[in-house]
Amino acid sequence: MRAVTFSTIGGPEVIETIDLPDPIAGPGEVLIAVEAATINPADGNARSGAFGERIPAKRDGRWITGWDLAGHITAVGDGVDTSLVGKYVVGFSAWFSTGVGTQASVVALPVANIATADENIPAASLTTIGLNALTALQAIELAGAAAGSTLLVTGAAGGVGGFAVELAAQRGTVVTAIGADSDRETLLGFGATTFIERGTDLSGLAVDAVFDPAGAGDEAIAAIRDGGVYVTAGTPSDAPRGITGLAVGVVPNTSQLQQLASLAAEGKLTIRVAATFDAADAVAAYSKLTERGLRGRVVLTF
Repeated sequence: MRAVTFSTIGGPEVIETIDLPDPIAGPGEVLIAVEAATINPADGNARSGAFGERIPAKRDGRWITGWDLAGHITAVGDGVDTSLVGKYVVGFSAWFSTGVGTQASVVALPVANIATADENIPAASLTTIGLNALTALQAIELAGAAAGSTLLVTGAAGGVGGFAVELAAQRGTVVTAIGADSDRETLLGFGATTFIERGTDLSGLAVDAVFDPAGAGDEAIAAIRDGGVYVTAGTPSDAPRGITGLAVGVVPNTSQLQQLASLAAEGKLTIRVAATFDAADAVAAYSKLTERGLRGRVVLTF
């Protein structure tokens, strides 16, 4: 298999695309011929050392990072339905806990980490829902997003924030989206009821909940009513005024991933790809990830 790897912490230049032995599907696993895998900011943080001791152990002296993929199942392990062979799927890997990265041409994942998908969705688009949309869905559920409730989303134009706006709005949640002025029309198009430009004083909004992928912290908490909910992708902040602070630690969930794949097939998720690179050009792809103002994900193709 071709794999995008690094053996030392550093800048994009430490990335190497090399040939490694193919994995084998173990019990409860499927083997996937990967057609596309997203590069997320988490991958750049792993490569740069920003995660510190959270980074999993090397495998055979190297790391293969990556959280999501799209491709076709070529084989299954013991205990897995053989009718899955040949199916087009989106997959999610909980990289922190397993160390199994998706940025390779062949990947073995637990069958519980994949969902079948519509062949009409290009692989470069499908792969972007694995980590980002799954995180967004689990976050808005923690926030209690429901018809008639109010939710503020920071970093709403980002990969996770954009999906959170769309998914919450589809539930009938009244969504306030925070972003750059240039993202106003995009976010209103995602279903946000109200747009607020980044840097605006949020105190006094009194929303039921905030999802804060941008890490605004106290600034975002000021927008929550007494007894509301604050959800972050990092460490929960202190929660004054009876506010519940929660952290979304994305976990594999087949039914949720299948739900997202179905929404994508129905055109109900806006999938944004900023750029695609062949895996041979992985250094350039990781360099692209460092650009400011990217709207959409950088994707590797195999």
